[in-house]
Amino acid sequence: MKSVEGIILKKTPRREADLVFEIYTKEMGLAHFQAKGVRKHSAKLKSGLDVFNHIELFYAQSKYMPIATDFKIRDDFSYMKKNLKLLKLANFSSYIIGKIFEPGLADEKAWNRISEHFHTIGKEDLEISRAINSTYAFCYQILHLNGIQPELDKCVRCGKPVLEENLVISLTGGGIAHYKCLNMHRIDPYRIANATLSVSGGVLNLAGEADLKPGIVLSQSVDEETWADFRKLTEILFQYHFGIDVATLL
Repeated sequence: MKSVEGIILKKTPRREADLVFEIYTKEMGLAHFQAKGVRKHSAKLKSGLDVFNHIELFYAQSKYMPIATDFKIRDDFSYMKKNLKLLKLANFSSYIIGKIFEPGLADEKAWNRISEHFHTIGKEDLEISRAINSTYAFCYQILHLNGIQPELDKCVRCGKPVLEENLVISLTGGGIAHYKCLNMHRIDPYRIANATLSVSGGVLNLAGEADLKPGIVLSQSVDEETWADFRKLTEILFQYHFGIDVATLL
């Protein structure tokens, strides 16, 4: 019998009483397991295989899909599950993990970031605004883990350095652009509404961090204007690279 550590992201009914679980695991990356008869009231696995549980899962190999046999709960994130707004953030996070990561590719950095993210938004008394900022930072890190970096030092339209000029975030270019470089006959629908907005250095510094820690993500020293720009940048990048509208889903 083998075991993996992971966080349950999704469960799907199968046959009369079975379930298939999508789990991001430390050892296997994104993986799927089946649990036979788990939807029956008497099933011993029923209590442990809840969505968003952080578990150690024991399983047996099978021809088509590993079969879950037992579990140990490491954290059930009970506080998060009682808060609808935090639960929405968790559902969004599990959705993008399932969309972006390929099954069967273990990645220690990805596991550490995913585990850290769920434990961060699962903290008691966490302010919703800080949980949202943490989720956006998590989205940016997923981009980084997939080898995607925005062009933040040069204008994506003209290629010249970004200095102290009026800037916008370009959907079609996937990064920062000078306002004067926009094609005014084809306005970028995702540019920041205020045409004179300068993306602050704080946003660029945050966006350039390879490994955002909870202390940075939840820092009170970062003002809301900076976070607003960072959130917009993250939305643009996800739309540009993955076709996912973060703002609508959150």
